[in-house]
Amino acid sequence: MSQKNTFLIPEMLEQIGPTIQYDPTASWRDADVCFNITNYPYPTVHTHDYYEIVVVFSGSIVHNINGESYVMHRGDCCLIRPEDTHYYADEPGQSQRKCLNANFMCRADFMEKALATFGENCRSILHAIDRPLAFKASNTVVSKIEKTCLYIQSPGERPTDSNLMICKSVIMELLGACVLHQCTQIHDDFPEWLDSLVLSMQNPDNFGKKIPELIEGISYSYSYIQKQFRYYMGTTIVAYWSGIKLSHAKELLANSNLTVLEISTRLGYETASHFNHLFKKHYGVSPLSIRK
Repeated sequence: MSQKNTFLIPEMLEQIGPTIQYDPTASWRDADVCFNITNYPYPTVHTHDYYEIVVVFSGSIVHNINGESYVMHRGDCCLIRPEDTHYYADEPGQSQRKCLNANFMCRADFMEKALATFGENCRSILHAIDRPLAFKASNTVVSKIEKTCLYIQSPGERPTDSNLMICKSVIMELLGACVLHQCTQIHDDFPEWLDSLVLSMQNPDNFGKKIPELIEGISYSYSYIQKQFRYYMGTTIVAYWSGIKLSHAKELLANSNLTVLEISTRLGYETASHFNHLFKKHYGVSPLSIRK
């Protein structure tokens, strides 16, 4: 893919209509994915008949999507769906654009198959979200993607199929980051006290403790901790703690000689019958059936 094909020029902007059709460059004519690297703004409001993933390599750019504007910096990414309306513009006061980004374009049928690898309802879930599907890539990932894009667009004797496979691997990596962010809603402002609490809940030495013991030393009320835990983790602290302990119990049942009573006692359950009830409710089978 030559530089002429991969960089937008200002004259192209005047030709863009309200809906842009998927149109890979000549060298990738029949491909179901392609990409370009842009260093010019794209100020015309438009939609696509395909999916697009934008990744900012350097600088900053204003992205308006579905009427909501925000500034994208290095590492900022966004999955644009066919129904999304958007455009890119310089930040106010910029005499010329100081942003370099890659745009990965995917035919709808390819994207549907790609999203299905994360779950049969993944596409429906992402399309039901009423906010921009923005997410973040680490500096290491961004550097790798930038080098990869420059590699596969440079002239060479590599088969087109090889370049396509490389491009698709990048797209899948970005989709994974997008799905993870949208479905878990990992927040940039994750509190340190909550981070420490969640880490302590992964420690097997604490599996016999009750929640009041785990939150000792946290200078917030239990109701506040419950509320913040649900907001950041997407579930209640009780459900999260129970799930971790029952998962560990399943491992012990499968890989140790401990009795059900010994396991339930080790994990802090008052009676084996209570443990049996919770285990069957969570997994749909009794603890003893794990050993059959």
